[in-house]
Amino acid sequence: MNDLEKCNRTCVVCKIKSNKTKFVRFVRLKKCITLDLKMILAGRGAYICKTRKCILQSIAKKRLCYALKVNINNINWDKLLLNVNSVI
Repeated sequence: MNDLEKCNRTCVVCKIKSNKTKFVRFVRLKKCITLDLKMILAGRGAYICKTRKCILQSIAKKRLCYALKVNINNINWDKLLLNVNSVI
């Protein structure tokens, strides 16, 4: 297996490609965004690097909402950031 086959996920912020274990996965459930720690939830997913820079830029630039096709007004950002901070 070559390096390209191992790089099967892309960060929606910085566009770095890597294995999914290097990322935090978010899933759209109904009209909200949920953190998927075990990476097993069904639904549309988006990956972000496990860095504060990418996490904060995903919110500031609305990349997460765009990737998951969710209205930014439907998101509880405080709750989502609290969950993410426990991971990174």
